[in-house]
Amino acid sequence: MASVDAPPPSAVHAAFESFRDELDQHHDRRERLIKTSRDVTILSKKIIFSLHRLLTDGDISLWSPVSSTPSDSTNSVRKTDKQFSAVRDLFATMQPELQSGRFWRYSRAV
Repeated sequence: MASVDAPPPSAVHAAFESFRDELDQHHDRRERLIKTSRDVTILSKKIIFSLHRLLTDGDISLWSPVSSTPSDSTNSVRKTDKQFSAVRDLFATMQPELQSGRFWRYSRAV
């Protein structure tokens, strides 16, 4: 078999490679944002349900202060506080991806 030399890359080929790289970065960023957005939604639902459960079980009232003695309700509130800080951390990781005018491009993914 005779070896066939590949033709040298043309300017068009190089342009399409740069377009491919740009599209790959766009899709990777979009997938990261979608995954993070789903994680935020899951954690938010958990927070809402656990606080709702506290209110409906009668362990805590909206009008009374949380007691200083440790109980199941205060432990649940602390747990939801940790989940809420995790949501804030997730939003902080999304912030750099959405800066410099990219928010509108990825607004549906968030």
